[in-house]
Amino acid sequence: MKRSHPAWTLALLLALFAGAAGATSFVMVADEALVDGAEVIAQVTVESVEPAPIAGPPATDYFVQIERLLKGYVTGSTIVVRVPGGIGPDGIGLRIWGAPEFRVGGRTLLFLAPRTDGTYGVLHLMLGAFSELEVGGRRVAARSLAEAVAMPFTGADEPLRDFAGFVNWITDRAGGLNRPIDYYLDPALVDFRPRRGDRELLEDRCTQLNFRWSGFDRDEAFKWSFDGGGVDGRGGGRGAFLRARRIWKRVSAGAVRFQNAGAVRGRAAFDGFDGVNLLAFDDPRGDIAGRFSCSSGGVLSLTGVWFDNGRGQSCERVGTGHKGSHAGRPYLEILGADILVNDGAACLLAEDATLTARIFAHELGHSLGLAHAADPRAIMFGEVSEASAPERLEATEVSALGGLYDSPPSR
Repeated sequence: MKRSHPAWTLALLLALFAGAAGATSFVMVADEALVDGAEVIAQVTVESVEPAPIAGPPATDYFVQIERLLKGYVTGSTIVVRVPGGIGPDGIGLRIWGAPEFRVGGRTLLFLAPRTDGTYGVLHLMLGAFSELEVGGRRVAARSLAEAVAMPFTGADEPLRDFAGFVNWITDRAGGLNRPIDYYLDPALVDFRPRRGDRELLEDRCTQLNFRWSGFDRDEAFKWSFDGGGVDGRGGGRGAFLRARRIWKRVSAGAVRFQNAGAVRGRAAFDGFDGVNLLAFDDPRGDIAGRFSCSSGGVLSLTGVWFDNGRGQSCERVGTGHKGSHAGRPYLEILGADILVNDGAACLLAEDATLTARIFAHELGHSLGLAHAADPRAIMFGEVSEASAPERLEATEVSALGGLYDSPPSR
């Protein structure tokens, strides 16, 4: 007998620039599970931000001053929080939407997981980062869960949390006192209209352009490889990925051409720009802090794109970059893309091939540069469930696809 699933939300997260795609899938984690799962919880102030001085995939380091430690133990009063994505020493950048970004001087509440290199990762990526904002005279703890302009979050409403009340509740729970949640604010009493400066929690990182795969202009297909181990270690999920690619070919009337480049073994997603567009499983390097669980949620998958905008780690000009324009708008060329499925996701993806194909189709749409659609019937709608049928393009998607590529399909 087939088990039913709740709606598995694919939310648009932290797309920093108008029209940019958001490409991180997650199932919401309850505040109780966040507290219980984090080894360290701290109220911090961001002192500085630098490119991570490491070999391998680009990452960004935030040096944060601990104001108040709510759970766990750290050495010293300043720690380094490492977030995946950034610009590498060679000028090649990796944009991972959903990776939290913070402004220097800002106060943030972080749920953290220690890494083996001495840095810390944000638990469940953006789900474990709450920035302090002042709204209507109140100090509010808010997460960046829906940052794409004109692409509102379509899942359940994210509650506003009183910052001090949330901190006190966390302290009590971490100390063993489990009391009811009492820090949610009535949205009717708080005028929460975040300014762009509130929502973009970091200065310009040299990528104020949309992304576009220009290979179609050269009659090149977008070739994708599949991790041979699959979601279950035995190749599970390959059929769902093939179906996801066929969905795009059909609904775009051939304008979008995803092609099978075969199975690979022993390659990790985001492991440097290697010319291989890869769907990988089980997060072998720990890029995502926190395991996915069908009972408590978490980050399900990430999509990232590789680019070269001609600037280095400090935004200095180092080359001409890979840029272009289409329909009168400038774009950064997508050099390649990777999709990383989190450890533990087999509990969902190995069970329902139809739902898995719809999730993969959604993520492939993000790899093209598409953001979320408002129509619940659309492939790029911000929520995927068994009850939905996102195997068609709606008017907004037809328009968006035409804005990025030639010959937009008819509906």
